[in-house]
Amino acid sequence: GINAEYGGSSWNADYDIVMFALQLMHTQEYARAVALLKDTETQNGRFLYYYCKYLSGEKTRIDKVDVKSRREVKNEELANLRIEMEQLRQASKTRHLRAVVVRSDTEQV
Repeated sequence: GINAEYGGSSWNADYDIVMFALQLMHTQEYARAVALLKDTETQNGRFLYYYCKYLSGEKTRIDKVDVKSRREVKNEELANLRIEMEQLRQASKTRHLRAVVVRSDTEQV
């Protein structure tokens, strides 16, 4: 679990950041969570950073959809996210998320 990565310590700067970012996710404040997680070094922090970046782009995309014309809008974060995630090929926690990003980016072209 999340405590195991942090050595079970009761206080750790990354732990506090990750926990606050999770709260931001629950309120759909993905862009704020991305800014908060930008410099985290733990696997959980990095995963949440990329996941929130993806969700932020999806939220923006959905907000821009024109219901009357049903015009599809592309998630503008996908291209940058895909480039960032290409460097993480070995990180096991991000494999599934990377596959989702690559698939979504390919489908929206």
